[in-house]
Amino acid sequence: MDDSQKEVLMGHWRALKPNLVSAFAEETKELFPVDEETEKFLQVPTLDDFIGNCLVKRHGSKASFSKGKNLHSQPYKMLERIAYRGQQASFMGIVICMYMQQSLGNLLELLTDETPNIDKAIQQVRDIFAMSTKELDQAGRAGAFHHIIRRQMCMTDTSMFLLHDSRDISDLPLTGEGVFGDNLVSALKARKDKDKTLDDLLPDIFPKDRKRKTPLTDDSSKAKKSKIFQTQEIESSSKRQMMENSPNQTLVTRRLPFRLEEGSPIENDKCVLSDCHHSLNQRQQMQKN
Repeated sequence: MDDSQKEVLMGHWRALKPNLVSAFAEETKELFPVDEETEKFLQVPTLDDFIGNCLVKRHGSKASFSKGKNLHSQPYKMLERIAYRGQQASFMGIVICMYMQQSLGNLLELLTDETPNIDKAIQQVRDIFAMSTKELDQAGRAGAFHHIIRRQMCMTDTSMFLLHDSRDISDLPLTGEGVFGDNLVSALKARKDKDKTLDDLLPDIFPKDRKRKTPLTDDSSKAKKSKIFQTQEIESSSKRQMMENSPNQTLVTRRLPFRLEEGSPIENDKCVLSDCHHSLNQRQQMQKN
């Protein structure tokens, strides 16, 4: 590979900032104009109108195409837009390739003339070489979008997009060592070192012993409730023993927030029911005596 070719591909095929990759350069579109019929034939399709109706039916009016023809849910919306830009890059590559073919036809016709114009032929070759450089750049752009799509799908399926610096991870340089490349390890290490530095510099704001509060599991919750109930049972039993041993014995009904004879509702509390049962037994014994 020639150094000049490598330099062209480093711009997009091995982009250092893939989030900034564009479908084509504006000057490229101006250098290779196409007529209306050709542009209609090569036109990159947008989303169909019926898709907008389906989105509104499923997600409501917020998913309408009023602000642009885009999907509603992530990551589908993002991936569709990346793929659309990839098709635009391929569109421009096709246009450049057609220009090259036409130039090669003109060059062949020039060289087969009885008296070929060598200077004109040389200029034709130079133009074709320049167009091939542009076409190489467009091929690199289209390939870069495919790489970006694969990376985004990996981040979605592995839940890496939930990380607070997921955008930085998605913007890692494109390499041939993997979808993320060796730079992912250094990026995660830098992220860990950054968090450690914040903990050291701002101990009051970022305490080192901070722990994430997690809800109790079903088993631990049941165990905690059982322990509370056992404690209530012990306290209720202790109160009954104190009342029995007390010389000035007082009926439990005097301590209750309601009167049994008035038919007030009793909560489904075993402690209260136990106290009521004990009080009724005391009344029956007093009546017998």
